[in-house]
Amino acid sequence: MELDPLMTRAEWANYTRRGLRSVAADLRHPTKPLPSYKVGSRVLIRLSEGLQWLEKFKVKPAVAPDVQAQAREVLAELQSQDTLGHKPRKSKAVAVGRGEVR
Repeated sequence: MELDPLMTRAEWANYTRRGLRSVAADLRHPTKPLPSYKVGSRVLIRLSEGLQWLEKFKVKPAVAPDVQAQAREVLAELQSQDTLGHKPRKSKAVAVGRGEVR
């Protein structure tokens, strides 16, 4: 038989490495209160219920943006337009002295 102990606020705080004030705030959370039992003046938290509650706050790992791909897209966009947002004109070759072309 697997044990599913009831823990006091202090034991839960120690188990989750949080302070007693944080645990008290968790018990009063407006939308996701920590499930607990009140027996006399003691507040008890069942380990499995506390862990299940804690899962609601699990942070999903952030996906690192592909900075190089974003930079290539921006550069391509800038190269296709001038600073005023117009498409670039085709340059006309200009004859400059002795047959040079610019």
